[in-house]
Amino acid sequence: MKRSVLELHNAGKNIYQAFIKNLHGRRMYLQLSIIDTDCEILCCFYIDRTSRSEPQLLETRRFPLDELITVIARELDKSFGSYEFVDGPIMQMEDFIQQVLHREKYNILIMLKDGETLKTIFKNRFRRAIYLEIDTSGEKALINVCKYCDVRGVGVDITPYHLTTIYFHYDKDFTNLLNIVNNELEGGFTDVVITESHTIVLDRPICGSI
Repeated sequence: MKRSVLELHNAGKNIYQAFIKNLHGRRMYLQLSIIDTDCEILCCFYIDRTSRSEPQLLETRRFPLDELITVIARELDKSFGSYEFVDGPIMQMEDFIQQVLHREKYNILIMLKDGETLKTIFKNRFRRAIYLEIDTSGEKALINVCKYCDVRGVGVDITPYHLTTIYFHYDKDFTNLLNIVNNELEGGFTDVVITESHTIVLDRPICGSI
């Protein structure tokens, strides 16, 4: 399999910016200072959430340029085969981010709301159909049911092996919900939509890799 190339876009004198989509589907903005063979990470944050938080595993800030790919793989969870400098007009950070978001395809996790219960069936990145049911009535949200519901799951309730979270804080920007679905259930979603008024019969996947 051909490994991807990290594109470093000129953002000013010795400053470069890049877009990274890691193995969990999280989208990040990266800004670097590169002088000769020295590299420094000036800022790095998620751009798929309004909070724009910094990746928790990012610790290394200054390093030789030839270690850039290694640092990104180790601390940002994305493997590149190489990097390249991209010629083009210099763009401000916000313009660059908006261009990236416009270009990226959104993948929406649709949750059907019934009282205090959220339900959905989605296909993950491995094309497994998963039924997910969440109770939001308590102080913390509770995953009531999570099981495969495709042909391989017929006749037996099998919980996805990597699901380890049962209770979680149900936040308004759905950060925790998306982390669970993407990191533990291999969902790869960018956003969540909650719908109360619908005519959907939940007997097949309604979102994901359909």
